[in-house]
Amino acid sequence: MPPKFVQSRIDVGKAKGPRLALMYHMAEGANTVNFLSLPITKKRNPRKVSVHGVIQKDGTFVQMLDYSHMHTSLNPKVKSTNKKFFGVNHLNAVLGKFAAVATKPNLGPNHATLAVEIEGFAAAGPNPAQVKTAIAWGLEMRERFPTIRGALGHADQTNTKKCPGTTPAMQEIFEGVGGHGLWEGPMLAFKILENEEGAGCVTVKGDGHSAIVLATGKLFGLANGIRKRSYAKIRLDKPFDKAPGDRRTGYLIGEDGALMLATAVTFVPDSGMNPSPCG
Repeated sequence: MPPKFVQSRIDVGKAKGPRLALMYHMAEGANTVNFLSLPITKKRNPRKVSVHGVIQKDGTFVQMLDYSHMHTSLNPKVKSTNKKFFGVNHLNAVLGKFAAVATKPNLGPNHATLAVEIEGFAAAGPNPAQVKTAIAWGLEMRERFPTIRGALGHADQTNTKKCPGTTPAMQEIFEGVGGHGLWEGPMLAFKILENEEGAGCVTVKGDGHSAIVLATGKLFGLANGIRKRSYAKIRLDKPFDKAPGDRRTGYLIGEDGALMLATAVTFVPDSGMNPSPCG
C-alpha cells in the first residue's frame, strides 16, 4: 500500500544530484506534518524547511515530497567538524562533491540526499514504532535507488544541532539500514516480502545458524536460543552460497543491517503498536 501523501508547503522541484544518502532528523517536536504543510508564519516553518517524509509518533510514515525533488532541511552554508559519532568526515565520504557549500545550482547536500523527520526529540530518541518505520523506509529507499551508499544524520552536516542524537534507538536505525556513514560495500540485493509478517521477535532453534551482514556479505554465528528483534522478512535476489540451510530468505535484524537466515527459528509477530518482547 502506498504511503499517505501530504504535499509540503515548500517544494523547490527536481533535485540536480543523484540519490547518494539517507538523511535522518529528529523534529524536536510533534505535529510535524502540519508544521511543514500549512501556510508559512513567523512561528510555523519560518526557515522554509521541507523533507521527503515524516515518521509520526505512532510510526505512520507520511510522504511530503516526490523522491525526485530536492528537500531543504539542510543549510548548505553550515559546516561540521568530526565529533564522537557524527562528523564531516562521514558527510564527505558519502556525498563527495555534494557535501560542499552550494556554489553552483547543482551542488549541495540537499540535492543528493533523501531526508526524513522523526517526530520527537533528539535527547529521547525515536520510540520502537518509529525505529521500525525508519528502518523499513531506509531499506525501501535502498531497494528503489541503488546509488544510495550511506546513511547520515543532521549532525554530520552541522555543529549547531545535535539532531538526530545518538540514543540507542537512533543507532539501531543506522545499524538496521546498513550502518552510519559510508557503507563498506555493495548491499546484497533483496526484496521486502510485503505479504508476510516480519516485525516481531525471532528465536534461533539449534546450533550452526548464521546471519549475513547485507552491506558486506560477512557471516556471524547465532547461538541456540538467542532472540533478536526483526523489522521485516526479506528475500535475497540470489541464494547465499556460503551459509547452510535456507540461503535466501530470513528476518532483518538490527545488527549492521543483517539478515538472520530463516532456518530453524520461531517467530512471534508484533501486536499493533506494541513490539513483542525480545529480551
